[in-house]
Amino acid sequence: MSLARLVVVEGPDAGREFELPMRGGKVGREEGSLVQLTDPTVSRAHGLIELRDGALTFVAEKRTLVNGSEITAHRLESGDDIVIGATRMAFLPVDGVAVTKAASNVTMEVSSRQLLALTGRDDRARRHLAALAQLGDSLRGESAAGRDAVARAA
Repeated sequence: MSLARLVVVEGPDAGREFELPMRGGKVGREEGSLVQLTDPTVSRAHGLIELRDGALTFVAEKRTLVNGSEITAHRLESGDDIVIGATRMAFLPVDGVAVTKAASNVTMEVSSRQLLALTGRDDRARRHLAALAQLGDSLRGESAAGRDAVARAA
């Protein structure tokens, strides 16, 4: 599952996008890096992205600027501007993923259809998830009905 992505906005790899899973990974020119760039001014092992306290953090091993300031470690936030070598990237969380400064957990809103697609062919898991999805749907329906009743009364 991807928490966010890095979009290259300037440099030799402009236009490329890299999905950032919870496990994180290396950033640099090295073969097999999570964010593998071709920019010759980027080190083979320039840094890494890791999950710390429920948020993705960029840990710099070589000179890295985030929002114009040099960093050694930076908790990534929506819209952060990351510059390594001649490459400029933007950090963008995936829709539905909420990471806040005070959070120690990552929260993601998932539709019933997405939940059911995750289970594959395990019938027990599908039944449990279907029950949870139905509960969620009914709770959303009840809160919408309550909201409508309050609106009518006003």
